[in-house]
Amino acid sequence: MANNRIVIFGAAGFIGFHLAAALAKNQKSELVLVDNFVRSEFDSEFKELINKPNCEFIEVDARDVKILEQIIKPEDVVFNLIAFNGTGNFYEVPSDVISHSALTGINIALVCATKKVKSYYYFGSSESYAGGIENSWVPLPTPEKVSFVISDPSNPRWSYAISKQIGEMACHANGFQHGLNFLIFRIHNIYGPRMGFDHVVPDLIRKFAKGDGTVLGPDQTR
Repeated sequence: MANNRIVIFGAAGFIGFHLAAALAKNQKSELVLVDNFVRSEFDSEFKELINKPNCEFIEVDARDVKILEQIIKPEDVVFNLIAFNGTGNFYEVPSDVISHSALTGINIALVCATKKVKSYYYFGSSESYAGGIENSWVPLPTPEKVSFVISDPSNPRWSYAISKQIGEMACHANGFQHGLNFLIFRIHNIYGPRMGFDHVVPDLIRKFAKGDGTVLGPDQTR
């Protein structure tokens, strides 16, 4: 590779941290790790990671286009794993969810396009088509090109889903208008260390460990 500079937004989060840790093993790569700890922690594991000689840490708010233009360079490889998720947040602070999840998706894609990065990887969510599943409008298994659905825009539960839809649309829009080279990963209930318990799989494991075998919505399928 002529350029080994990799920028990871959301690097202190669950998937972002493990991705950064894996990529940092290649000493020829220069990693720029970006986070503002809205949904992550500056813990000992992350401190150890950013102290590696090929890692640089920048604590900023990625909603700011001017800051993004300073961070992102031509020919970079950029990963966007920013997500203000968690079901409780969808209902309690839906405006914050949209602000942190949608604006970052719009702005990072645009700056990557205008800066002519080598590649842009956006991490989306199965929430983007969850409304179609809820209303039995899409088949199972669900193809990648299924229509996006927001069942009820008055329900704050959909604040995250529509944000991730916008992030995907920003990829396609900038690919069409500016030639952005992108790839979208649509995540489906992945789980593991550093995830916390605000998601369905770890929450169920914690309940089962306490002897509570109740499963809400056992008929739901993605």
